[in-house]
Amino acid sequence: MFSINQKVLCIDVGKGTEDILFYETKWKETPENCIQIVKPSRAQLLNKKLARFREEGKGDVFADGRIMGGEPWHKQIYAIAQDPTRSVYMTPPSAMSLRYDLKAVQARGITIVNDLPEDILKTALTIETKDVDYDWLFNCFEGIDINLKEEVDVVLLACQEHGNPGTVGTSSRTFRMKFYYQQHLDKSPRLSSLMFASQEVPEAAPRLKANVEAARETFPDAEIYIMDSSPAVILGTIVDQALPKGPRTIVNIGNGHTLAMVLDEQDEVLAIWEHHTSGLTTSTLWKFLTRLFNDEMDHEDLIQQGGHGYYQRGDIPKEATRHIIVLGPNRKLLPPGKRDEAFIYWAHPIGAQMLSGPVGLLKTYEEKKFKNT
Repeated sequence: MFSINQKVLCIDVGKGTEDILFYETKWKETPENCIQIVKPSRAQLLNKKLARFREEGKGDVFADGRIMGGEPWHKQIYAIAQDPTRSVYMTPPSAMSLRYDLKAVQARGITIVNDLPEDILKTALTIETKDVDYDWLFNCFEGIDINLKEEVDVVLLACQEHGNPGTVGTSSRTFRMKFYYQQHLDKSPRLSSLMFASQEVPEAAPRLKANVEAARETFPDAEIYIMDSSPAVILGTIVDQALPKGPRTIVNIGNGHTLAMVLDEQDEVLAIWEHHTSGLTTSTLWKFLTRLFNDEMDHEDLIQQGGHGYYQRGDIPKEATRHIIVLGPNRKLLPPGKRDEAFIYWAHPIGAQMLSGPVGLLKTYEEKKFKNT
């Protein structure tokens, strides 16, 4: 199934979970046997920790580390900062986890510092912002007699990146669609064009860069690649041999975002639609897909409706509207079976749909590195 003769650590950092696959060459024909982990994301763990601390009703918070994602813990930080009896201090990289615009972070009552006086530091709750806890991972693998730090040849990472518009004067949602998707797919419509080697990560993608830097410090001799989670998950479905090929629509209904992508028979991207999952029901999601199929979708209109954006580079063939592949932790919004003129399939790459991101990373790396496309 795979032609990679290296040991590869694949990590997809989501809002709700962190999905991990450790690929070894001996399992390249039967990747179902690879070590697989689905654990709560660092964002969820940090949210839980801050919620407990917030309930105690006393004490300050000091956050240091790197840029990380995770809307849930953001709300806890803001709530503590707005308590007149408490303070939240954050170093600049850590504060960029909330917003890339540090003035906007300060406007929410958070103090940006490089370090703290010792007397405050002694009593404050100190948290480290990072998307991946490699120490936890090393301890986990040590328990099954694997020295991950020494054995890994390649690290493949995925997380969501809105991008930093800077002074461009556009929303992060529009910037993500225009900068991340359109800029790269207009040059090459294959999803592998959205995977970056460590030295290729754009400056406008600070979260991707932060994750690459952390991986480089942890695995100084390994190859490191990164891409956005959404296309990685979409690519994971290609490995599922039970699914139809040819033009099709793939819908990833994640914990944070829902993304629909239309592919042609060559697996090249024809259209991308994205929305916040929390704003969707089965009925509204189907209405959006129907509009997409009928060529009635408009990016600015979608943004006004609370959506994340729309990109289209080619006509959508009828066949793509009749084969809809669904995956993600909230896939119950589109159950399998016939709906109108379409047939909905649930994807299970290597038998585990929650591993679609890591599997997609592996497939993308294989194409990018060994197939020269």
